[in-house]
Amino acid sequence: MSKRAIEKIWLKVLVASLLLVLVIAVVVYVVEEQQYALGRARRAQCQGNMKGIAVALAMYQGQYGSLPPAHIDATNGTRMHSWRTIIATQPGLNYAFPAATVYDFQQPWNGPHNTKIGDCRPPAYVCPSDGDANATGRLVNYFVIEGDKTWFPPKNVRSLTGRPADAGSILFAEARGLGVGWTEPRDLNYNGMSFSINGSGAPCISSAHPNGANVGMADASIQFINKDIAPEVLKQMLRAPTRAAGGGSDSIEPADEARDDALPADGSQQKNRGK
Repeated sequence: MSKRAIEKIWLKVLVASLLLVLVIAVVVYVVEEQQYALGRARRAQCQGNMKGIAVALAMYQGQYGSLPPAHIDATNGTRMHSWRTIIATQPGLNYAFPAATVYDFQQPWNGPHNTKIGDCRPPAYVCPSDGDANATGRLVNYFVIEGDKTWFPPKNVRSLTGRPADAGSILFAEARGLGVGWTEPRDLNYNGMSFSINGSGAPCISSAHPNGANVGMADASIQFINKDIAPEVLKQMLRAPTRAAGGGSDSIEPADEARDDALPADGSQQKNRGK
């Protein structure tokens, strides 16, 4: 075989190799773009879920004059019900309980009847990007933050008042991997959480979205918080404003003075709200 023939063969091999590399690069680009678009769509759907929760909380506030307690307790201090079950039927979520399995506020969340409802999670309570949570009909991704300085203090219910500072104050947030069922009265705790987004170790605001997580603000807007936010800044955002506009006092109502009819089921009211 002549030198010229060999050169032609090598030229064809080189061209074929370059074309293969180009095709692979195009395929990788298309796949990455599709994954990026899918991730954006799921993040937007997650924000839509959280917007529904924000609306439901605002509707509850409008109806009862305060936010719901993070949890309702029995007289012995045992946690009975979660805020998620309290607002589930509010406009914004409009969850319809399965026939013959309406949540019973006379029983604890893990009682014989309510346990059946634990696997009937409202669709709006799970992030579409969290495959582990979606694989069950029980786990949730959205949590309030309990604490003396947050919107959900112990033994009290706090009122949204439309103060200017509300726009920068976090009302609730998404988190993953906590293993909490939607009826379980358990949330993030200000005194026991990490203030790093997508951190490791202690429970924290976290998500399956790249680079950060969604949070629901006190003005009912939904924001995406970057994972690089300074912990001290996040700590401040998790605190409820301490004074009403114009220098008034804190808008906090003792739980035992909260309205007895602030539950969605007739005849199932509990006076010991948020203990």
